[in-house]
Amino acid sequence: MGPTYGWESPTETRLRRLWDLAFTVVVDRWEDRPRLQLIVQDLKTPGVELADVLTDGRVLVDRLFARSADYLDEEPLGLEDAGAFYTKVAGVTFEGRQDIVKALRAGDTLALRREPDNPHDPHAVKVLTESGAQIGYLSGRVASRLAPSMDTGARYTANVSQITGGGERSFGVNLYVRRENGLPREDVDPSRTLRMGWTSLPLDEITARVCVHLCRGRMLRDIQGTAVRALLGGRSVKGVFGPGRGRRTVMEVAAAVWVIAGRGPVVLCAPLQSQVDRWYERLAGRLQEIGLRCARAHGGLRFRQRQILVEGMQTGSLDVLVASVEYLRQWRLSGPWRPSLILLDSEPTIDGNTFAAVVRTLGDPLWGWFSSRPPEPAVALPHLEATEGVSDPFLRTNLRLVDRREVGDRDALISAVCVRGDKTLLFTGARAAAVELASRLREAGNERAAYYHGGLPLRVREVLEQLFADGKIPILVAADGFAADAAPGDVRQVVVAGLPTTRADLAEIIGSAGLDGRQATVTLAYRRDDLHAAESVLVERHPTREMLASLYRVLRSEAERGGAVMWPDETLAAALRSAGLPPKVVGLGLDILAEAGVIQREFDGDHWRITLGGPDRKDLTTSVRFAEGRRETEALAALEAFAFGPLTEILQAVASPGAVH
Repeated sequence: MGPTYGWESPTETRLRRLWDLAFTVVVDRWEDRPRLQLIVQDLKTPGVELADVLTDGRVLVDRLFARSADYLDEEPLGLEDAGAFYTKVAGVTFEGRQDIVKALRAGDTLALRREPDNPHDPHAVKVLTESGAQIGYLSGRVASRLAPSMDTGARYTANVSQITGGGERSFGVNLYVRRENGLPREDVDPSRTLRMGWTSLPLDEITARVCVHLCRGRMLRDIQGTAVRALLGGRSVKGVFGPGRGRRTVMEVAAAVWVIAGRGPVVLCAPLQSQVDRWYERLAGRLQEIGLRCARAHGGLRFRQRQILVEGMQTGSLDVLVASVEYLRQWRLSGPWRPSLILLDSEPTIDGNTFAAVVRTLGDPLWGWFSSRPPEPAVALPHLEATEGVSDPFLRTNLRLVDRREVGDRDALISAVCVRGDKTLLFTGARAAAVELASRLREAGNERAAYYHGGLPLRVREVLEQLFADGKIPILVAADGFAADAAPGDVRQVVVAGLPTTRADLAEIIGSAGLDGRQATVTLAYRRDDLHAAESVLVERHPTREMLASLYRVLRSEAERGGAVMWPDETLAAALRSAGLPPKVVGLGLDILAEAGVIQREFDGDHWRITLGGPDRKDLTTSVRFAEGRRETEALAALEAFAFGPLTEILQAVASPGAVH
């Protein structure tokens, strides 16, 4: 239940009831220290049937399958970070609401209120007039994005932008929704009080409390604690933790304790833009629970995300920054914000010279370097003489690897694995593939199978992780967003039926099997066409140099023919289509060319007016977004070599990473 692990259970989230607890107080000892425990003897929830509590997880999973399309966009809606957006009110024709709607006028203020006990949708958000009369709901797709943010303190205001319909048609309501600007104020942020209450505690006690929130009750293993204590003791750390052994947990806990203890801000650095987004989305909400403010930084930030970053630095209220290495390489510090600690996850490989340059750019803070493999002998790290080496000696002798790469009938293979009845993790490369596979398994009789991917709200993913750990979901079909740190120790079978985008991610997925030391089997069932799908997605998000050159040639041709070049513009769009440039690539490509100084842009309120730069040759790598795209491409190439290489090398990388160079 929630109180045991320090997080809100699905039952609490949906029902918002008071619990009547009967308990006894017991004092025991843990590691030679007294510990106070409350032993629950009875639990009653007025107005809630016990059957509802026991079936709550199934209700959630069933809803996820019924509404799976709401979460499938590979590109997020962006509503969580948007400062404002327009949407329609749903359900305005029910329960006599038309009489209320037709009395509304453009500009009227409306209220958005969560309804977590809604029997059809635990993400429901009601739309109310100032007098409290309900006119409907936000659509399920919009509510699924806003509800987790609202539950963690985000505040939204809404106004009527337009009343539609009338006559023979039903009335409708268009809304203009705004997220209140700025980070939460300290005087209305209860989590800040929690943080301040911990500040004066000893470091080990702060660490224990942080673990409740960031690790959901799991305590650090001895070797993880050694690395955290070394950093808190002021020593730079070079840490090697094999796949599935929680190197990011070490970094996150150390960062949180460092800030709470009053040591200053922390930077968490990752090699890739995609890693920054996944890390931030998983970590930011948990840090907020304990009063820490987090932002992300990379070359592809949207306006609202940049606004949060700049505001946090200008006010000095930013505690933890999750940033890409390319962003940090080209960053010029301004204002009072200075990190006092930087922790690097070097997978995929970041060479020592690059990391040393980043450390110097940030003002030479204390640092920690973490990887699943020891660094190459030639890799130079700053202040190497001051480091403390921490290496997890855990050897995965319990893993059995089965090579079914390029298998023809993958579904038949998966069915044969699932029939064994063991706790099973199935990984697919794409979100839609995860939903489709989980649906087929349910139709075949595996009724408790569920899917999991990065498009689901974080709170939902946490509930699924807990249900999987508790055995209530015996088969979890996961795509992007699944972190090996969240895998329970008793996963007996892993089937890799698709590919992630990095070598490190593939090793982590394989390494999530048998973390309790008991026998576990990993079946490699991916194919080369899985890699091709990943390449297609990468090109849409990070245009190649050849695509950018083609885009520039079209712009130059249009400028020579007609002078000023405008975007958006149908004539230019037709020329770009003729050049074979996908629509998504155009906007990203223009951003990169402008950032590198190849073009200049001015926005007149409706269009971008584009002019070409001078004749001097420009370096595209001065664009952070382009440099990040190049790293993503290199990581995918390294994945191919690893994923389709000798099976012995894959097993060695997971089972005995300390021997890999």
